[in-house]
Order: sequence, then structure tokens, then C-alpha cells
Amino acid sequence: MALHARIDRELPGAPPIEPDQANLVAGAHIYSEKCAFCHGFHGKPSEIGRHMFPSAPPLWEKHHNGQVVGVSDDPPGETYWKVSNGIRLTGMPSYKTQLTDTQMWQVSLLLANADKPLPPGALDILHGAPVQGVVLEAAPAKKK
Repeated sequence: MALHARIDRELPGAPPIEPDQANLVAGAHIYSEKCAFCHGFHGKPSEIGRHMFPSAPPLWEKHHNGQVVGVSDDPPGETYWKVSNGIRLTGMPSYKTQLTDTQMWQVSLLLANADKPLPPGALDILHGAPVQGVVLEAAPAKKK
């Protein structure tokens, strides 16, 4: 409850970048490098994430209702906040010193669109395929 109150209070506005092909592919690459170890790949849940306390949510699996995939029902700003700040008393670290604002938005937009068709390049990465030559920062984020 306190976490949601803080997120609501500090929720950033609209994403400063578009969920276009370049940003979604860059987001998939970032996800592969920074998130998949705990949250798993598309169709490949993480063994580590299942054994964390609390368990790291599998971000590419449908919820029990069969409609929502991962956090696709959360606004991108909420996911951005969690990526930036981390979540205390869980295994979710803060990435604000490891990723740029644009990179955090790219992965947040990717996860917000997890229930929609994604570009083939992003899907390849999310299925665990090694990818070379990916541009990690397609568009600069606007300053807050």
C-alpha cells in the first residue's frame, strides 16, 4: 500500500519516446541484459526468479485471467518508476545509476506492450536469441 502511494505521488508523466520499432528492439536488448535473469524470457521462465522471496514476476506470461501479460496493464510510468527506483525488501534493484532515462523508458515501453504484437527483432531477443549490433539508445529522453 505504501509503495503504491509513493508511486502514485511520484509517477512520471507520459513517456518522452514513442513505442516504435527501434525503441522496442532496444528495450528488448536491455531487458535481455538486465531483467531476464530474474524475470525470464518469452516462453522461458527464470529458475532464479521463482526461488526469490517474494518471487520475481514472470513478465512474459499471461496472468490467470488470460488477458494481461506481465505488467502490460500498468502505465509505462509506473514500470519506469520501478526500474528507476527499485522496490525495497525485494530483489528488484534500482537501475537509475546503470541505465539512462531513455533506456529505462525503452524497457518500460516494451513491457507495457507485452500483450501486443512486437517487432520481429524484439521477439528474437525475447526468445533468448543472441543479437549483435543493436542500438541501445534510439532517442534521447526529455529532461524532467
